[in-house]
Amino acid sequence: MQDGQKSKLSLYSGNDKSGEKINIFIKKCKNLVTQKPEGISLYAKIDFNEVQIAESPKFHITPENTPDINFSTNLNVITSDYYNIDDLAFKPVIITLIEVLPKEKKQKEEKIQTFGQCTFDLLEIIRGKTELSFKLPVYATPGSTLEAHSSDIPLPELEVRIMVEQPILNDDDLSKANLLTISLDSMYAVPEPWLNNNREYAYTTSLPLPLNEEKDNPIAFVNGILKSPADPPQKQKRYADTRGIQAASAILLPTLAHHEEEDVEELGDFTAKEEAEYKQTAEKEKHRIVWNSERRCYLNHSSNIA
Repeated sequence: MQDGQKSKLSLYSGNDKSGEKINIFIKKCKNLVTQKPEGISLYAKIDFNEVQIAESPKFHITPENTPDINFSTNLNVITSDYYNIDDLAFKPVIITLIEVLPKEKKQKEEKIQTFGQCTFDLLEIIRGKTELSFKLPVYATPGSTLEAHSSDIPLPELEVRIMVEQPILNDDDLSKANLLTISLDSMYAVPEPWLNNNREYAYTTSLPLPLNEEKDNPIAFVNGILKSPADPPQKQKRYADTRGIQAASAILLPTLAHHEEEDVEELGDFTAKEEAEYKQTAEKEKHRIVWNSERRCYLNHSSNIA
């Protein structure tokens, strides 16, 4: 491996000694109730950018007792690596709770199944904060025992704390940097031939952002889905990168991250008054392709002046 070429595993798992470490501490899980007299055994798996960072030891929950987890691990960050900082701006950290099933007779190895997932992002760490605290709802993954969770009681909730010894970016880097947010909602008035086939497609759109004066950084929005006019719009935005997320509700950005739309001047095509009827028809009565995603982009000094 040449100098400067680091595998994802060494980059994020903390094996690389040249970066700053973001400490992820899972304190406990609240509201996790089991009716099984023998209880359930779980462990937590932490992933970032398709790399497994760590696994916690198993913890056992009974109807009478929910022990603290108290598990700590580090996510390594190379602050001089533009792409590494950009990853932190928009990719979620995924915590997956995995259930260890009771052994059956003559069973040699343990069987496991995914129990639930929660997600969070590290945008505020880039902005200069050195400590964050989250209470993260744990959403059921398909086929898990958590799917039988009653809607009358709160979802299980992980208490997570994030800490860094010093800001990821120093004052000089931060003053010369910027954070750009791009939200992609829907494509309206799609061509009729796209509707007249029996195949399902996932649509991708992209645009270039300047990396420096000579090179662009392509930004992609994937998994656009064709929706009918009867499908209600979803206001809460999705993470732009949802790889590794199995729980449907875990792909959504936290509610606080949603930016309420303000009355601003509309730019682009179809802004004239005489086109208002066409727009209304396209938005309310026609099929559309929906991404409903938000992409945060880190722009360093070179990107800002490009």
